[in-house]
Amino acid sequence: MKRSLIGVLAAASLAGAALATAAPTQAAALPTCTTYREYQGLYVFSTASGSINCQLAAGTRSSGAVPQLQRNLRDCDRYQRDVTVDGIFGQRTVAALRWVQNKEGVPPTGAYGPATRDKMYFMVAGSRTECRPLNA
Repeated sequence: MKRSLIGVLAAASLAGAALATAAPTQAAALPTCTTYREYQGLYVFSTASGSINCQLAAGTRSSGAVPQLQRNLRDCDRYQRDVTVDGIFGQRTVAALRWVQNKEGVPPTGAYGPATRDKMYFMVAGSRTECRPLNA
């Protein structure tokens, strides 16, 4: 009986160790930013429901978020990148965003998400060139 109990406890211990070392599950992917809205007096990219917890990446096309990102990259007095405002997140937009990410101390992925949002400067609502970061 004692040996059986020791065997069961050993098996349970090994099973627990296997579960503890299993790879963590990936976090759910963020939704794509589709538009922008005024947030803290700035034009910030968002989902249709208004969440600013979203992402943009190469290949994304939109008539809201991508053109606003491109205007931000081109017109913001802090950045002034050579980007065409066409609603297509192409290679020039990727390159400009990487430049911004380097400038702001964010890993230069060329994609927009929470890490970039938290460091990037955004167009001040009603301004054509003035930018500032969130929570400034």
